[in-house]
This record gives sequence, structure tokens and C-alpha cells, in this order.
Amino acid sequence: MSFQKAVIDLYSNARPQHQELDIHFANYLEGLKSEGQLVESYKPQSHDLQTMFGEFLHKETLPQHSALKVALLELENKIRWYDFGDLDKRFPDYSRHITFAQILGPVGGFGDAMYEHPSINAGIFIQAPGYYYAPHFHDSVELYHVLHGTAYWKRGDEDWMPHKPGEFILHDREQVHAMRTGDDPIIALWAWYGGPNAPVLFTETDFHGNPQ
Repeated sequence: MSFQKAVIDLYSNARPQHQELDIHFANYLEGLKSEGQLVESYKPQSHDLQTMFGEFLHKETLPQHSALKVALLELENKIRWYDFGDLDKRFPDYSRHITFAQILGPVGGFGDAMYEHPSINAGIFIQAPGYYYAPHFHDSVELYHVLHGTAYWKRGDEDWMPHKPGEFILHDREQVHAMRTGDDPIIALWAWYGGPNAPVLFTETDFHGNPQ
């Protein structure tokens, strides 16, 4: 499956900005050795934000013949864009501003996956401009790889930090984190491992103030 092969190639050749990412890259790549199997019942589903993904794909943002771009173009019209629903009462318009697609994942896991995989969840994440993804956590290690847009990310008590295309962001198990977008949407690859069926849990504490 070309998406899985492209992601393996991306992570195999990446040079993490932080040493803490090394072991997680190795664990994630080990999990990806198991080939995903197509889920026959998987059906596409649209979302208003998917036009941002299409615009991104058809610009020269990614190298024209890169394995990742080829894989994403293959998937463009087959994706089920998942609608969380309004998960947190503080953010009633959440479902209009955030969506994701799960390309790999366990059957019966978090969302519907295009390809069944026993231990890895992986796909595409979109957050609209000018929106705040509330502090939350989950019992999975999470890796993001930014494809488009610069957004601010916060982990635990750390300061808000900007991350631009090409960068990787790690969230450890049960580490509270949040994201803010500015003028541009954020489009990223995401992956979970080490607890892929775990739900997203929102915290009672908000991170106030704008990132500096």
C-alpha cells in the first residue's frame, strides 16, 4: 500500500530535531512493518475542510513526484473525513474546524480506517485557520509531521512553540497538549501507537492566552 510505504520512507529518512524522538521513530517504524489490509466496508465521507487538503495537494508544496504526494493523490477521492462531533462544551463549533482521516487503524478503533492495522493508527489531520484545539490527552504515543501551515503547539507546562512544515511533534502517553492555528490551516500526518484504541480525553484545565 503506497501510503504506508511512503510513510515508512519519510520516517526512515527523517532527522528528528530532538533526541527524544529517536526511540519513538524506531518503535513506530517497527509497527509499520505489518502490512495494512483493505477494509471492504470503508466508504468515503466529505467534510467542509477537505477543500483545503485538495488545494494543498495540487500546489507545488510537496515535490511533484515524491512518494508521499503520489500516495496522497491516490487517496484524495477515497478518504472518509471523520467528524468528531462537538466533544467539548467549551468549543461547540469544534466539528466545523477540525477533521481527520484514518488511513491505518484497528477495526473497531478510534474512527473508521481504510486499511486495517493491528497496532498503528495513522492518517491526515486538518485544523482550520484561527482555531484552538482544546487541551487533551490519550493513552497513546502520538507523532505529528507538519505538511502545510505553521501552528502553535503546547505540551504540558511547556511554552507555546511554533512548528512549521517539515517538523515533527511528539506527544507522549497521557501528556496534555493543545494546538492553535493562525492565518493558515494546519495539515499534518498523524500517528498513534502503544494504545491505538484509546479515546481522546479533554482536560478540565484550559491554556489561557495567545502564544507568543
